[in-house]
Amino acid sequence: AMVIKTTSDSSIHFGTNALPRMIIQNDGNVGIGTTGPVSRLQVVDSGSTGQITLGDSTNANYLRLLSQAVLSQSIVDSSGALYLKAATSLALQTGGANSRLLIDSSGNFDFNSGQVYVNATTGNVGIGTTAPGDSAILDIVKSSGVAKLKLTAADGTNDSWINIETNNTDWSLGIDKSD
Repeated sequence: AMVIKTTSDSSIHFGTNALPRMIIQNDGNVGIGTTGPVSRLQVVDSGSTGQITLGDSTNANYLRLLSQAVLSQSIVDSSGALYLKAATSLALQTGGANSRLLIDSSGNFDFNSGQVYVNATTGNVGIGTTAPGDSAILDIVKSSGVAKLKLTAADGTNDSWINIETNNTDWSLGIDKSD
């Protein structure tokens, strides 16, 4: 076995072309592209991409971490599509304890703990509920206060209508601004 170690409380340095490339500090932190790593592994790219890539031998699947300047893709498959896989559910969270976006193992989509929910089996959408009714394509629930649906023609000159059509019968409720 080959062993590289120091016998004193010092770091191990690696370099090429008389430049430092990697360090293993005496506290165990490893730095690539930095001589002062502040975490167990810190990689610094002084180039413009700030890119780290881990992949298989064919580059068919890989994890790529990029700097904010080029964060157009983070985790991609061979087609370049964003690809995240989880054993049960995929949750994206921004601070706090609640998931902001959750896709469960059945494919149901939940945004902000029930503010918007899409049932993957029925395609029904719930707003304010994670259990949209089977008979409603859109189920809106407000837990207190007046529940209202607002349609606005932003330019203020066009009409706002709700149209319901079935079997060649058209029913409309709205405001006609032509008068």
